[in-house]
Amino acid sequence: MLSISSSNQGSVTSRPDAQSQNLTAQLLGEGMARMLARTRMSLAL
Repeated sequence: MLSISSSNQGSVTSRPDAQSQNLTAQLLGEGMARMLARTRMSLAL
């Protein structure tokens, strides 16, 4: 997921809404990571 966003970053920077898309992608990535961390914690317990 992170690799895809980083690869698209170069081609999308010319658009004005590229930063907003990047922020949403980062937020989604963080949310997914937190969800995975929570599931791992619950599974470990």
